[in-house]
Amino acid sequence: LTVVVSPLISLMLDQVLKLQSLRISADYIASSRTAAENDLTLKNISKLHLVYVTPELLAGEKFRKILKTLHKESKLSMFALDEIHCLSSWGHDFRPAYVKLGWLRETFPTVPTMACTATATPKVIKDIKRVLKFGPDVPVHRSTFNRANITYEVRYKDDLVDFIKDEHSKPNKGSGVIYVHKRKDTTFIANTITKHCGIESLPYHAGLKNDVRASTQQKWMSGEVKIAVATVAFGMGIDLDCVRYVVHWNIAKTVEGFYQESGRAGRDGHPSKSILYYAKKDASAFAWLI
Repeated sequence: LTVVVSPLISLMLDQVLKLQSLRISADYIASSRTAAENDLTLKNISKLHLVYVTPELLAGEKFRKILKTLHKESKLSMFALDEIHCLSSWGHDFRPAYVKLGWLRETFPTVPTMACTATATPKVIKDIKRVLKFGPDVPVHRSTFNRANITYEVRYKDDLVDFIKDEHSKPNKGSGVIYVHKRKDTTFIANTITKHCGIESLPYHAGLKNDVRASTQQKWMSGEVKIAVATVAFGMGIDLDCVRYVVHWNIAKTVEGFYQESGRAGRDGHPSKSILYYAKKDASAFAWLI
């Protein structure tokens, strides 16, 4: 059994469904499921190849006892910690369970542990290694941040409608994501694109009801809706091959965030774009971010 620690339920669900479609036995335990569903997963856990859990579940005594039992039965193969940069960005404030993940190495020193992320600065890597109790000899494998098929541009904000029309008139038109800071902007921009471009666009942010967010994500993933206008709530777990462009309507709050969000474009290897839209007033409005 491989135990995958993941930060978001949407990310777990997306990966579990893909694994199951490949006939790999995988399941997840989450607060979004019923107690009966979670209990059934726990009951059958030794029959799974992968189980997805949150750091919070891993911090609980009940699940820790289950892991210890599996280890005694030689059924624990690996711990895989996905999107582990969240440990550094979230673990020190609103998700303290992240800083307890060092328990894995302390309790199961012989079980391989892999920590994965696409965005980690040297400072974040140092923090991850410290919290996870990784010694100085633990190897760090890096690949380049540069995605050769993504081109980067800065444009003035007055040409968004023209850009959208142009992109969706091309033979290889795909989907797009537009990132904004404010929730109200998601609705305004989505409505503007739908009205002036004739391309259905939907807003997505944490203030929407769960079923609305899930519906928007499903429609975008299936291609029924081509454009999602979203806050950073539309983030990890968004994995669609045919995204031809990612637009930042505002400056991203961190360089890592900009890279992470831009990297949602062109995952099929085809030419794609990351566009930052800029207005003069942005320089003063977002100076504190730079």
